[in-house]
Order: sequence, then C-alpha cells, then structure tokens
Amino acid sequence: VIRSKITKQLKTREKGITLKPGTGTKIVATGGKPSRAQLEALTEQRLTKIRRNDDTNILIDYYTTLEKIPGTCMPDGTCHDIVVTPASFNERIKSVEVQGGDRVMYGYYANPGDNRYYLNKVLKGNKTWKYKYGEGTPKDKKSYRDEGTEWPVYNGPRLLTEVTLPGGGSIEYTYKVFKKMRNDPYNENMKLQKKVINDGTTNIDTWIFNYEDDRYTSNDGSYNSKDVIKTTIVRGLDKTVQLFSDDKSFDHGRLLQETTKSFDTSKTFSVTKEVEYTYGLVANIGDFTFLDFPEEVSDSLTSKVKLTKQVITQDGNDYITKYISHDLYGKPTKVQETFNERSKFTKLSYHNETENSWLLGLPTTIQVSDTDSNYLTVSETIYHNDSTSEGAYAGLGLPYEQREFGRWVKRFTEYDSKGNLAREEYNIAKTTGEGNQFTSYSRYKRGIARTVSVPARNAAGEISKSLTVDNNGRVTKEIDFNGVTTKFSYAYGGSLQGINYAEDSITGNDWYDTLYTWDFTTATSPKRIIEYCNLNKNSNRCDNTSVHSITETYDGLMRLKTLEETDGDKTRSKNYKYDKNGKQIFESYWSSSNGISTTYDGLSRVLKVAKSGLGEANYAYLQGNKIQLTDAENNTTTTTYQAFGSPSYERAIEIKSPESVTTTIEIDVFGLTHSIAQEGLTKAGAFKTITENRYYDEHKQLCLTTRPDVR
Repeated sequence: VIRSKITKQLKTREKGITLKPGTGTKIVATGGKPSRAQLEALTEQRLTKIRRNDDTNILIDYYTTLEKIPGTCMPDGTCHDIVVTPASFNERIKSVEVQGGDRVMYGYYANPGDNRYYLNKVLKGNKTWKYKYGEGTPKDKKSYRDEGTEWPVYNGPRLLTEVTLPGGGSIEYTYKVFKKMRNDPYNENMKLQKKVINDGTTNIDTWIFNYEDDRYTSNDGSYNSKDVIKTTIVRGLDKTVQLFSDDKSFDHGRLLQETTKSFDTSKTFSVTKEVEYTYGLVANIGDFTFLDFPEEVSDSLTSKVKLTKQVITQDGNDYITKYISHDLYGKPTKVQETFNERSKFTKLSYHNETENSWLLGLPTTIQVSDTDSNYLTVSETIYHNDSTSEGAYAGLGLPYEQREFGRWVKRFTEYDSKGNLAREEYNIAKTTGEGNQFTSYSRYKRGIARTVSVPARNAAGEISKSLTVDNNGRVTKEIDFNGVTTKFSYAYGGSLQGINYAEDSITGNDWYDTLYTWDFTTATSPKRIIEYCNLNKNSNRCDNTSVHSITETYDGLMRLKTLEETDGDKTRSKNYKYDKNGKQIFESYWSSSNGISTTYDGLSRVLKVAKSGLGEANYAYLQGNKIQLTDAENNTTTTTYQAFGSPSYERAIEIKSPESVTTTIEIDVFGLTHSIAQEGLTKAGAFKTITENRYYDEHKQLCLTTRPDVR
C-alpha cells in the first residue's frame, strides 16, 4: 500500500450516509447544506476528518506502524523504498478531537501472545477509564469446564477482565467454559461466569452466572415444552432466572420469561416478580448464509418478529398487555392493557416516508378507549407535506402540527437548512398586536440555538436572549430576556467550572459567583469543591477568599458519601450510604451520626423509613395494586392506585384513612379526575358523604368544579 494522502470532497443534498471504498463518504442530514468528509487513500480507507459547513471539524488521529519495503529499481540503478502500513490491525485510533475543543485519547498495549493490540485506556480531561484483559498469569489464559477440570490454553482474543472507572470503582469479569448446550456452535463455549462490582474500597455486588438447557411451557399455553436456554443469575440472596428461546425458530434468542426473587435491604423479606413474553412472526425477510458455520442457521436471522403479549406478575397481581395488531414494519397499532378486569385500549398510527428518505415509524395519532369502541384521539402529529409551508419541507419527516384532544397546540412552521427548528407557534393570541404567541430559534451551533426570540409582552416587536456556544457545544455566555449576562467556564474535559453573574445594574449588588473544582488525586474518593466568591475574568479562579464552600466526597462509583459545608467560621457535614442498586439507604442529620434510614424491598420500592428520634413508617405492597402505610404511631392508611398493563403508584383511586374516612377518586382512562368523594362519620356520629365533581370541555380542558359546601 503506497502511503499517499488523497482528500475526497463530496457535496451532497443531505439525506443519509453512504460509504463507497475508494471514493469517500457521503454524509447528509435533513436540509440542504453541503457536507464534506476527508479520508486517506489507504487500504483501510481511514476517516481522518469530518467537516460541515458553518460548523466545527472533528479530527481523527491514528497510531500507525509504518514499514519500508524495497521498491522497483529504475533502469539507471536508483531504487526507492516504499512506505507501507503492514497490517490493518495496526491501524488504531489515537484520538478523536473537536477542532479547537475537547479531545478523547485512546491507549493500547500489544499482546505478545496473539500479536493483537488491545484498548487499555481512555482519557477525557481529568477522567480515565482503564481496561485489563486475561493474560496477566498463565492461569488467566486457561479455560475451565463446568466440571472444574482445566482445559488447554485459550487461544482466542483476550477477554475483558476488569474495567476501572474514573472514580476508582471497578467491575471485574470472570469466564469459564460451560458444558456444551443444545445449539452451541462449537464444543468449547466460553461464557461470563462472574461479575464483581467494587466501589473503590469494597466489593458491593457479586453476580454469578450459570447456563443450561431446559424446556418451557408458558402459563397461558402459548408455548408448550419449548427448547430454551436457562440463564441463572445469583446476587447474594437474590436470584434471577431467564429463559431464552433456543429452538432455531423465528423467535430464537428472544427472552420468554424472567423470574426474579429478591430480598430487601435488610435481607429479611423477599418479593418475586415474573414477566412472560409471547412473540409472533411479522414476515420472512430474506436469506442469511454463514461461511464455515458448523450448525444450521436459525430462522430468527431472516424473520421480522413482533411482541404480542406481556404478563407481569407480582404481589399477587397480573398486569397484562396484549399487542393485538401491527403494521408491515412490526410497529404495534392496537394495544390492550388490563388489570383487575379494567382495560385501556390504545390505537397507534405512524407516518412512513418510503420514497426518498425512508423514514419509518414516525408517530401520528394516539387514540384511547376503555371499551374498545368510541375511541377518542388523545394526540396527533401532522408532518410537513406539499401543502404546508409551500412544500419546503415535504418528505423530510419534519413535524408541522401537534394536536391534543382535537385542538392544535403547537405548529412548527419553519426549519433552517440543516433541519433545526426555526419557529414554533402556540394556539394562544399575543398580548399585543395580531397573531399567535411564538418562539423563534436561529444561529444554531452544535445543535444549540444561539438566539431565541419571543413577542414582547406589553409592546410591539420581540425580545430575545442570546447564547455564546464554544466548539464543544457548551454555553459560555447567556444574555437573558432582561439583558442580564451570565458567563460559564468549563474545565478540560467538559465539567462545569465557573458561573459568573453580572453585577446588578439596578441595586449595584455584585452577586457572588460559583466555582466548581474536581479533584481526582485520591484514587477512590473523588471530590468536588463548590466555592462562592468573586471570580476572575476567565471565571476559572476566585479573586478573593470564598465566603461559603461545599466539599462533596464521592465513592468510586461516583455516589455522594459526605458533604461538608463551611462559611469560614462554622462547619457542618452529612454522611450518605447506598445499597448495591445505588439506592440511598442512609442520610445523616447535619453533624450527627443520627439520620434517616430507608429500607427498600427487592424491587427497589420503599419498605421502611426510620427517622432517628421520630420512629418509623412501614410500607406494604398488597394485592390489588395497593400500598399500606403504617406510621410511627401505628396508624394505617391503605391507598389503591390506577393501573393497567404494569404496576403503577401514581394516581390514587381510593384512600382508606385511619380516621375511618374513605376517599374515592374517579379517574378515567385518560388520567383525568372526574370526582372526589369522601365519606365517613361526623363528630356527631352521623354518616356523611361530600363529593367534588369536575367537568371538562370537548378538548378535555377543566371548565367547572362543583362542591356542595361551596356556593
């Protein structure tokens, strides 16, 4: 390969990405601006630069091992060496850089055993990710069969064995050769056997994996004695069993059932959740051929598959979702969600641009019903066509109008040449002059509008805010709608470093600025220091002593461990603890070992909240999608929530209070409240009910509320 550099420049109307070896890359986005890509004319066709008009270049650099080989000698006896790149695997990305901005660096090491280069380090600013592979000792190179006997040296690519995160935490991986299963393509099949997560000082979570052949019969009879792979994952007392289709049919490899039995934070109570999936065939989509593959190819490689049913079982409840119909591309068009004999039916429609841009599955209408009849259109998106905006955006899949319950709420009337939104209008009149309220966007850089304008409230014309955006796509200055300037600075790598507030032009107050400093010098306890002071002109250092500071210390997984706050005279602090799922289980009071402890059940739902000196509140999750709360004085409140195809605790439909008062809330399938009724005994011992009714117009906007005690 003669190393000659050739620049390929392509000007296109932007609609996709096509790679043609030897000719360059055609890069396009919605709109009409030309784009260019620059490649080197090597066998590998290395991409070295991405350029777009009016935007910042992205540069790609490589590690290259060059060699010289003798060239053909000329008749006069002169000879010239030819410089070549000897092998494609030596072509390794060294860095990716935004020109004049951030750079990500990549480091590698050469493995003498297989002559391969392996990524072992990624650096961005003051953050470093490190990677290790299984070749440190002879034992690392060996495989182990399920029965425990050693197998010959593993000669494939080195397997990833450890990832060290920027905060100092790590994830370790261990592999072994399990027994050959039903459809394994080869006799030796190395699989992940263990994963260990460390927070920088302690192993907080260990996953043990096992794989075996099994058969599966679903609860509803959709599958009967179907061949599956059973994957078991054990995390301490917690256990998850996953069943994957393994019969080479159209749904080969699909998850059919997942059952999880997990314990609460205190390892006392367990909860079980089971999810079943059923699939159907949309269409056969062609042929697939493997070269030198020792097994028959499964039908799933040439099948478009649809999910037809999902059943979630937990707390004695079944939440059922049926995907009743689909379009040609496998998108669901009718869905039924059911819980406790109440259903929500949803019809979905899509817009497909199949002539030029080939944009599929753009959502158009969502219609909802609780009876599978008399559907109401909840939302609708209309896309630009030949009749909108004089056809300027036809066929590009750009939204023109959004509707809610039959009433338009937004119109996207203008886009710039790159497809960025330039103007959106709202269905509400301006306070001054004619026309509707709107927001206009212009001067985009890195996807951010640098000028945003809206109509003036009490006068003709517009008011605007402006942004200054650097080459990394970060806002470095904002002048808001009132003309107030705020400046932002960033540390190398992109973290926010300083916020510089302008002096108040009315009061003359010079507001204190904010400085953020990250410290990764302590390997497993990164710190962020927040100082309130007057910043220098570059917004990267305090000009004077800070009047207030906060020091946040994190663990190796970047979870806040301690928070210390001082004004230079007095200091106070807090401590935090977490469970293996990252849930906060303790927050101390200021400068105290006492605080608030939270216990979660196996599904990460709050089970108990204990406050030092104030007792504890306990939560129980009951059949019927209910939560029972018992407070510190042993009072019990049971709340029933609306749910359909999955557990939900957002909309209460019944509250039984400890005062023997029952509140019933009528909520329709759209989530709108129609009545709130409270019933119970008065002080005089008489039974009484008070009902509040709410009424909506044809667009589901609240227009009237009535109560018997309000005239």
